Amino acid sequence: MAPDNKITFIIPTYNRLNSLTKTVDSIIKQTHKTYEIIIVDDGSTDGTVKKIENYTDIRILETQGRRGPSYARNLAISQSKGHYLWFLDSDVILPDKNIVSRTLAMFKSNKKIGSLGGEIVPLEGNVEQAYGRKLLWDGRNKRVAAYKNTALVECDYLATCNCLTKKEYTEKLKGFDEQFVFGAEDMDFGTRLQHLGLNNYVWHGASVLHYHSQTGRYEDETIRYHHTRVQFIKKHFSSLRFSLVFTVDVFRFITFNIQLLPKLIFMKLKKLPVKKQNILGGWYRVKPYFIIR
Repeated sequence: MAPDNKITFIIPTYNRLNSLTKTVDSIIKQTHKTYEIIIVDDGSTDGTVKKIENYTDIRILETQGRRGPSYARNLAISQSKGHYLWFLDSDVILPDKNIVSRTLAMFKSNKKIGSLGGEIVPLEGNVEQAYGRKLLWDGRNKRVAAYKNTALVECDYLATCNCLTKKEYTEKLKGFDEQFVFGAEDMDFGTRLQHLGLNNYVWHGASVLHYHSQTGRYEDETIRYHHTRVQFIKKHFSSLRFSLVFTVDVFRFITFNIQLLPKLIFMKLKKLPVKKQNILGGWYRVKPYFIIR
């Protein structure tokens, strides 16, 4: 049986060699030393595995091809030995050497905590705020802010760029739902924790610096986001609510296309690059309804 203070850090990665090493270094500097690190390389082509092999006491798992973060995390969960699981992205940095001991103590202080964490986005220029997420009625989400030197703030879920939970909770949920290949896997995980009668909290004292690296991201993230959002509302919402969200999304599709020509003219005048999603964004919103069974 794992010691009740042992943490397994689980970090899926794809082509983020440089940022990943910074993430690992920030863990190694922690005063809390009862942990293991599992890195799941999800088909990287930038030499990630060879570089990470230079570190000692890190387990490296590899997927066969790019399978997505849900699959990668589940693979690590199946081999984890920690009493607690701490999910991190490969572009975050733990901000100080005491964050692990501090966060673990807070987690243990409240039996209603299902997950604890949050992200600080330094590129936005405000490190006084940390963010969790609130689920909106239509399957979208918005930020929930926790300020420095304030108490826990309840949210609907935490982005899995930084999320501490108990392994036993994860086992009850049978891990992450692998149908969510990009996006919504964290929303689904937090929702299911709530179904267990647990709460999700964002706390500035538990938050990491998240740099939102563009390296290793999917090129078609917009359509993937909407696809997994529709999967989520189909899984968790009533048929009536699902129909209402679909109706609103059709209206948004129509509005998008009415505004499309003026928008493209404006971008042309400003010499802004026109991307595929600038033209097909409205269609991306409704397309998943016709392909998800």
